[in-house]
Amino acid sequence: MLELEPQYCFEIPKDETELTVKLIQTDMRGKWTRQTAGTRYKSIGFHVMQVEDNRKYRAHHVGKKAITSDYIQGRSVYFKGTLDKGKYILLPTTFEPKVETEYFLRIYTDTPIVVKPLVKDYPAPSKYCTLCCSQPMCVTSIKVEGATGLAKRKCQKGSNISSFFTMLVLSGHK
Repeated sequence: MLELEPQYCFEIPKDETELTVKLIQTDMRGKWTRQTAGTRYKSIGFHVMQVEDNRKYRAHHVGKKAITSDYIQGRSVYFKGTLDKGKYILLPTTFEPKVETEYFLRIYTDTPIVVKPLVKDYPAPSKYCTLCCSQPMCVTSIKVEGATGLAKRKCQKGSNISSFFTMLVLSGHK
């Protein structure tokens, strides 16, 4: 159900970065009406997963788990720990499916980070493709774990950065 959950992306710049996350439900005190009488705080928590370094759009499947908080039927849930260098997505959630609540999200680290909401599911089609192309139906993500026998070559303009490419062969087709 990732497509229904809000998603926040952030990048941790170094290993062993101290992280504090606090998810807080809107205070219900003083907001009691006949419609909200008997309403209690929802069971809330959050999930943090590591994603690809070039992630720009919403996640549609669960990635590598980094943190899962406890789910508490109270005003807030809290986590303090460390994360290693990488890009992450935080998903505030309720324990029960299709149950919503208003919340505040606070994230503190010992190094500056930028937290961005992910709202787009996929890139917009190019202006040349709007009439003939349809929306993406699925996305395939491939992670290359290692390679051998690669020859180093220089990139454009004499740069010392090595560049490589991967050719994927499926069922005998390139």
